[in-house]
Amino acid sequence: MISIDYRQAQKEIFQILPSRSQDVLRRRFQLDYPHRETLDTIGRDLSVTRERVRQIEETSLAKLREAQTPQAKEIRKAFRQYLNEHGGLRREEYVLEDLASKEADRLYVRFFLVLEPDFFDTKADELVYPFWATEEKNIELAHKVVEQLVKEIEKRHQSLSEEEIVKIYPAEETVIRSCLEVARQIERGIDGGYGLADWPEVCPQRLKDKAYLVLKETEQPLHFMKVAELINEFNPRWERIGCRRPRQALAQTVHNELIRDPRFVLVGRGLYALREWGYQPGTVKDLIVKVLKEAGQPLTREEIVDRVLGQRFVKETTILLNLSSRDEFRRLDDKTYWLAE
Repeated sequence: MISIDYRQAQKEIFQILPSRSQDVLRRRFQLDYPHRETLDTIGRDLSVTRERVRQIEETSLAKLREAQTPQAKEIRKAFRQYLNEHGGLRREEYVLEDLASKEADRLYVRFFLVLEPDFFDTKADELVYPFWATEEKNIELAHKVVEQLVKEIEKRHQSLSEEEIVKIYPAEETVIRSCLEVARQIERGIDGGYGLADWPEVCPQRLKDKAYLVLKETEQPLHFMKVAELINEFNPRWERIGCRRPRQALAQTVHNELIRDPRFVLVGRGLYALREWGYQPGTVKDLIVKVLKEAGQPLTREEIVDRVLGQRFVKETTILLNLSSRDEFRRLDDKTYWLAE
């Protein structure tokens, strides 16, 4: 974080301007004003046309660019160093957050960015978020990289790691990372991979998709209450990348979604795992039947218990209780078990 008193620097540089010009800039850039005002609003207050207000704004900015104070030059140097550290471009949202700890001061940061003729800002479009660059060629580079990466991700139909992306478009990691940040159609999922922002595995809208991503991220079976807790922890991040404003995930609602969705398997008391991990659905008794059928021969009690415990987080006594069902299983003379006739 750069330690600069932006407000004081603004006051010093404004001293060369007439009071009306100062007022126009403050209102246009929301400096000590509750909101950014339009040319029309300011024109009505000053009894001039909106075109005249625009001229005052442009003329005032030109004067300030020519008459840089020592502190303004320090700010310019610090900003350029910061942007260079990020490959010469950076998403505006992150620039403002990094250069000013207080939200109110970020308006002043943006003003000084606009004030510097060597910095270039790009408006948002369907491809990129607003961002700042140290050179015009960096703007072209960002659009080119983002467009190519979107096409490649669409072609592969899967999220890509940063290492895979660097192989697709060889460049400095800082440049690639900054390009990924400005890409509107590319977002980073909770698993760390980069995919398209409208994919449910990247920006999930449904509760069951969020539960799926939570389990995939943790890579271990979880109780449905823990799944709900983690969904609520991840909600702000999903909202930030464009998912619709999430509701608080309730444990019982999550439990209901897990029960109905075939992607999840109940492997213990309230404990769920992903079916893609190799867990089979069904009761403990169902699993014993599957174990014996897959073995194709009788098994000892210990062998059955061991194989079922690989699929379920239950007590051994629960397995033995189900194994004792004479309607399903029979004990042979050699103390092994097989399916009942």
